[in-house]
Amino acid sequence: NFKLNRGGEALGLFRADASVVDQILPEFPAQETDVSYGLGMFGDTVGRGYMLEPTPGEPNQQIYEGYVEERVQISLGGGIYDEPVEVRLETAAGDLPIHYTTDGSLPSFTNGQLYTEPLTIDSITTLRAGVVRPNFITQHVSTSTYIFLDDVLTQGQPEGYPDLNSGDYDMDPDIAVSQQYRERLLQGLRDIPTMSVVLPVDSLMGPDGVYTNSLQRAAEWERAASFE
Repeated sequence: NFKLNRGGEALGLFRADASVVDQILPEFPAQETDVSYGLGMFGDTVGRGYMLEPTPGEPNQQIYEGYVEERVQISLGGGIYDEPVEVRLETAAGDLPIHYTTDGSLPSFTNGQLYTEPLTIDSITTLRAGVVRPNFITQHVSTSTYIFLDDVLTQGQPEGYPDLNSGDYDMDPDIAVSQQYRERLLQGLRDIPTMSVVLPVDSLMGPDGVYTNSLQRAAEWERAASFE
């Protein structure tokens, strides 16, 4: 019959005789959605921190001290391109370590590549970048998706994606490689509104990894959003 203030407040755990088991004073720090906060080990020292992976009934695992607040600016926004592009990553705070990924996964101190020089992108790529620090959570991840239409025309089933029970991932080769229709198809792809949605495959296709249909998934997203 109560809840805790996600912005932070004093918290105590007491025995029946009112003696203190543990307490956080003057208040615990601000909390983020789907991130736990509690006791864990920093090397050989017990301390409080954030946890990304739930471990119900088991000891707490990786503990993070806090969040990296700085953001990464991507020099060139996502969109449709016909030629290779050069992309730079930078921060307003100066020379901070940046990790980036090109497989759609979240960059962190332990995931991604260290940015050292401008990137050349010449195929369909989802670029994600964030400032990293050891034992800290990268809070802000910048994302841009670069689409090259020649790749779209020859696309197939992406690795790790389930088989579809209606439709497929491929463009119709009778149209995509046809001298009669190819240029009209490319122009149509440029003309239609396009939005890139970056999320885990299971969130797009369903928890069982099997695609149902877009209307059903949209209804599930709407229901989930209503409980946020």
